[in-house]
Amino acid sequence: MPGELARALAFVALGLALLAYFLLESGRHLIAIIRGDRASASDAGSLPAIAAVWFLAVIVAFSLTFTARGLDFPGGWPAWWFAGAVLVAAGAALRLRALGALGEAYSPAVHVEAGQRIVTGGPYRVVRHPAYTGALVMLTGIGVASANGAALAVCIGLPLAVLLFRIRIEERALFAALGEPYAAYAAGRKRLIPFVW
Repeated sequence: MPGELARALAFVALGLALLAYFLLESGRHLIAIIRGDRASASDAGSLPAIAAVWFLAVIVAFSLTFTARGLDFPGGWPAWWFAGAVLVAAGAALRLRALGALGEAYSPAVHVEAGQRIVTGGPYRVVRHPAYTGALVMLTGIGVASANGAALAVCIGLPLAVLLFRIRIEERALFAALGEPYAAYAAGRKRLIPFVW
């Protein structure tokens, strides 16, 4: 039982660190949107959906870690937890780099103005949505840290579904507002994963 408690506490610590990161990054924007202060007609409710699904994924993954034991990864959970923590840190670094490249253009709500500068530096040289790639790597890290196949599937599947929805909304706004320059930029880069999609 002490091993189970340690596993639970380790998972909770990493999950809380991830949620704290997202709240520090976007919490004030999310609250403003929920209150209606900064709602974006282009957003289609995708930011609150992202927040809710990511929180849900961590909670469900935690539950599955202890209820779907037949899907535990081989080996001890501490090694998987460490690998997951490394992925969370790598995803956070990528996401912070992407947001840094955006600078003043960053907004958690979908907001595009005609003639807006297209960011092509930093990780935007490689993929069109590196901040989302970073978030997905972070959530994959939570799944790996769980040392459980069902939890990993939830940590990838649920966030990926909402990210695909968000990307479709965001790209519709980008193509509409920026036209051919954005189309030329998009033609040379995949959305989330280099050389894949």
